[in-house]
Amino acid sequence: MKRNSKIKKSGNAPGKYPQRVKGKRAAGKKLYTVEHSRYEKPTRVNKESSEIFKNLFFNCPAMMVITDAKTGIVLEVNRQFVKFYGFRKKEIIGKTLKEMNAYVNPKDRDNIASVVMKKKLGKNFELWERTKNGEIKWVNASVQLISLFGRKCFLGSGIDITEKKIAEENLKICNNELEDKVEERTSELKHANEKLVSAEAQVRTFAAHLNQVLEDERANIAREIHDELGQLLTGIKLGLSTFKKFGTAENEIESKATAMMRDVDNSIQSLRKISTSLRPGILDTLGLIPSLGWLAKDFEDKTGIRCRFELLSDENKEVAKNISITYFRICQEALTNILKHAKASEVIIRINGGEKELALEVADNGKGISKNKLDNPFSMGLLCMRERANLIGAHFIIESEKGNGTTVQLKAKLN
Repeated sequence: MKRNSKIKKSGNAPGKYPQRVKGKRAAGKKLYTVEHSRYEKPTRVNKESSEIFKNLFFNCPAMMVITDAKTGIVLEVNRQFVKFYGFRKKEIIGKTLKEMNAYVNPKDRDNIASVVMKKKLGKNFELWERTKNGEIKWVNASVQLISLFGRKCFLGSGIDITEKKIAEENLKICNNELEDKVEERTSELKHANEKLVSAEAQVRTFAAHLNQVLEDERANIAREIHDELGQLLTGIKLGLSTFKKFGTAENEIESKATAMMRDVDNSIQSLRKISTSLRPGILDTLGLIPSLGWLAKDFEDKTGIRCRFELLSDENKEVAKNISITYFRICQEALTNILKHAKASEVIIRINGGEKELALEVADNGKGISKNKLDNPFSMGLLCMRERANLIGAHFIIESEKGNGTTVQLKAKLN
């Protein structure tokens, strides 16, 4: 014979709930006494199971409630439930949570009941609940469908998550404020960066203009020195030569005239050097490639350091004036640095020109440059070369290894 046991109602001790019978409120009876059918006796296992459930229900640290699945009437609650809502237990038993005005959203109970009736279990419902004194709190609830006394009931549990929700809301507010500040700061930085880029562009434009004015002025000064002072000194030399030819035969006068002519010759040579250093005339007349060849020979003649010029392309094509001046000046600056610092015995100047770009390389076998000096922003020689390259949009690289020489590379597009 099958066992047929059900929970027996009894008593008014703790752990009782009211039972409606034929429209009247029945006396509460002990909730977890097990009543068996008349065909079998109560078992020890059933009694122990009832006692375990009772202890778990009433001693659980979470809120616990049993309600009728159909009507929503509260059948039993534990101390945590009473404490949370602020009602006395007798004010709760026999009523619905709607009658207690506990739901902030009146549809919450129907929504939960619909889910639980379909799935037998609903978890992690986050609800706004109202306590007796009107305070609104957050509850995380889980509800399970159970059977008591042959009828369907809901066993609900819940925990107070108000502080968690407040913390989450505060965190959300802080995040929003932080995002607003980050966005504001990003906008400020973007605006500042745009102003900086604009200012840098203006500085580069001014530097390009200043560089062009400087080169033009150098050309003018070189031309004036060569034409005006050169002609003047040449005239003086011719006059002294005539004076020497038709003067008296006194040795003293002849000696002075000879010395003056020698000084004039030296002055003419000095003027030619100054004029050439300011602006080599060959750069304007013959172009970049011959000028670099002349620069290599002039460097070797003056310093005694072997300097080879290698033209890797056969074509001596015409190059824009600003590019020619930049390449010549960077090569000139590289040779000056080699003379001052490298202690090299050999230098190679290579030029390779295609249809679309022009590459220059100046390499030496000297002592090299340390990384600290290469990265030094106050190294004026390197800084000047970089800035000159930037003005024409050229790619500028310096490769060096201590003890293995230095290579300066410059590459620019011609179109």
